[in-house]
Amino acid sequence: MALEELGPTFIKLGQVASTRADLLPPDWVEEFKKLQDAVPPFPFEKVKEVVERALKSPLSAKFRSFDETPCASASIAQVHYATLSDGQEVAVKVKRPGIDKIIESDISVMHTIAYLLGRYVPQAKRYRPIEVVEEFARVIHKEQDFTVEG
Repeated sequence: MALEELGPTFIKLGQVASTRADLLPPDWVEEFKKLQDAVPPFPFEKVKEVVERALKSPLSAKFRSFDETPCASASIAQVHYATLSDGQEVAVKVKRPGIDKIIESDISVMHTIAYLLGRYVPQAKRYRPIEVVEEFARVIHKEQDFTVEG
């Protein structure tokens, strides 16, 4: 699917679209559903860099163990099981490197496309493309904020 080639933000858009059977034709919804599991994990070396930078220390200083294989991988982040130094088992959610900049750039592109659709495609106006992109931006920005989780 072309959205996979456009990157994580567009994959996320397709995932959201897969839940909108009220707006989209059934065959589109089925195609978009394929994106639910379409995001491959990023390499553990990157995970290690991100976590160590955030903690300002090596993994071995904070964790007794840290699974190199993620238990889940999504468009914005992936999750690894780990055991803290004190023995507590945890799940560590790690944001994809550079994802914040990618999302901002992609949302800018989506705004431009939405504007052009609204201006030059009369049938598109009833779907309020700019408002759809703005709502999507709100949702994805909320997902980028890990402070509201566990």
